[in-house]
Amino acid sequence: MYKVIIVEDQELTASGHANPLKMPDFSVIATYHDRKQLRQSPLLNSAHLILLDLKLPEERSDSHAIGTCVPTIDLVSDLIKQYPSLRIVLLTNESSQYYILHSKIAGAHGYLVKSQVGLAGTLPETLLSILADGRRIFPEADYPSEVMELSEAELRVLIAKIENPGKSSKHVGQLLGSKSSTVRNHLSSAYKKLGVNSLDEARQRLLELGMA
Repeated sequence: MYKVIIVEDQELTASGHANPLKMPDFSVIATYHDRKQLRQSPLLNSAHLILLDLKLPEERSDSHAIGTCVPTIDLVSDLIKQYPSLRIVLLTNESSQYYILHSKIAGAHGYLVKSQVGLAGTLPETLLSILADGRRIFPEADYPSEVMELSEAELRVLIAKIENPGKSSKHVGQLLGSKSSTVRNHLSSAYKKLGVNSLDEARQRLLELGMA
C-alpha cells in the first residue's frame, strides 16, 4: 500500500483529491494546507508520494491564507534532496509551459493539470504508473527552439535567478549546490542563447515566448 500526503490549501478540493484514492493501493496518511505544515510534517519519512498543489500560502489560519500563495516548486527540489525515494506530483489548474518545465528541472515526478486528468477516473492509475513503474508524467509541451537550446544546467540557473530576484550568484549557487562562478557562467551562456544582456531582458524574452 502506498502512503500519500495531500497538500492543498482548499479543504474541499483536498477532499476531492482524496476520494479517488480510497482503494486498497493507497492510504492518505495526512492532508496539509500550507507550506509550513508540509515542511514540519513528521510523516515525510514514511510517505511514498506527495500530491502537491502548485501554489500554497506559507501558513494558513482559520481556513484563511496568511500572505499570498506562492509556487511550491522550490519545495520539490528541497524535499527530494532530503527524501530521495519520495515521489512528488504537482496537481494544478495551471498549464503554463514555464511551470511545467520548471517542475521537471526541479525533479518532480509528475505535473497533472486538473482539467486534463479527469480526477475520479484516471488519478489512481496515473499515480500507480509513477509509483510502481517509475514513470515521470508531464503534459506534452511544444517548447520554443530558443528554450530547447538551453542546457538543463543553464535552465536551472536561469529559473533560480528569476525566482530569486535580487539575490547574488553566491546565494543562488548555495540553493543549487553550485559555485557562484558556475552560476555566473551558466547565466552568461543562457543570456547569449536567448539574445539578451540581463535578467530583466531574459524574463521579458521568456514572456514573449509564452514561457512565463
